[in-house]
Amino acid sequence: EAEDGFYNFTYQGGMDDPPGTYRITVKAGASYFNQDLKIETVVPFRLKVNLKPEKETLTTTDSRLNIDLNSTYLFGNPASGLKAEADVILKSVNKSFPKYKTFLFSNATVEYRPVRASIFRGALDEGGNAKISWKLPRLTGSHGALRADISARVFEKGGRPNRSSLSIPIETYTHYVGLERPETRWGYIKIGSTLQVPYVLLTADGKEAPGKTLNYRIYTSERYWWWEYDSRSSYLLRFKNSAATKLVKEGRIVSQGGIGKLEYLPEAEGTYLVEVQDGEKGHSAAFMIRVNSWGRSA
Repeated sequence: EAEDGFYNFTYQGGMDDPPGTYRITVKAGASYFNQDLKIETVVPFRLKVNLKPEKETLTTTDSRLNIDLNSTYLFGNPASGLKAEADVILKSVNKSFPKYKTFLFSNATVEYRPVRASIFRGALDEGGNAKISWKLPRLTGSHGALRADISARVFEKGGRPNRSSLSIPIETYTHYVGLERPETRWGYIKIGSTLQVPYVLLTADGKEAPGKTLNYRIYTSERYWWWEYDSRSSYLLRFKNSAATKLVKEGRIVSQGGIGKLEYLPEAEGTYLVEVQDGEKGHSAAFMIRVNSWGRSA
């Protein structure tokens, strides 16, 4: 019976009923009214998980990764005493700078293998807090900068994890070398053409750094990557140490207050690698280009 013009219908679904969209059809006189009702097995999370780093960006002067972990129930109470875990992955990432969008700040002949670590295993305190402090490994060997990807899990009393994640940039170098690869239609230049390579040296925050010594090296090989390697990336990683590769020129240049230019005249056909490094142990950038008799002039 209706109360104040309203009808109430109660439906109890079964535990084994399939989830999905159910349609309710109501007939009132000669009219029909339809309403879709979604029934899902998903249970909403009960916790908020927050990660707050001590520093938004890390540099070579930092020795530890410090993060505050906090968790509360959705209704506001602290997640006191709940089990929590946190892991980190350090990955190499390419650097880029808005003012030098056409420049490469990477070196495909350098490999950095991701570092994975567990950085916290324990229980939250009465306030739902935990302090995470992880000693950073050596931050050398990257072809660019690094990024720390942190993932945290706080477990409800029934064992279901509630998750949160955070990424923190790590500046592994104080300065970054950038090279602009010559524009060619097919990636080739013609033998007898001078290879002109614009270069730049920038600080980590993108400012020009003039007056610093840069070392350049130019290698060549007559072999193609598909002769001996499964992929081009494997070929690049082993190019400089291959028995078929020769160092044809090396020297020093000085960084400018902006763009400088390195010039080289290839004397033979082949694949050339141009590499420029900040000093002896600083950041380096490199690219490959093919030289042959039917390429385009650079």
